[in-house]
Amino acid sequence: MFTYSVEWETSTLAWASRWDTYLSMSNAQIHWFSILNSLVVVLFLAGVLAAIIIRTLKKDIANYNKLDEEMVGILCRPHYACNLDRYPDSTQTR
Repeated sequence: MFTYSVEWETSTLAWASRWDTYLSMSNAQIHWFSILNSLVVVLFLAGVLAAIIIRTLKKDIANYNKLDEEMVGILCRPHYACNLDRYPDSTQTR
């Protein structure tokens, strides 16, 4: 069995300024490696996501084009008159 004890000490430090020691920027060092590493990870994941979306869209567009060709083949049977331009141009006279 493990036990521990705690002793509370009163402090002269004001409650509002208790984090000032940790948040002060004395001798600030910018961690360039961490910033660059985060940027590389974000760009890599964005590239992976873009590749997945582009691949999916290519397949969808190919399927839609295939369906369109099948519908034209169904509508334009050899024994039917296949007139896809059945509406005359408005510039033509009747």
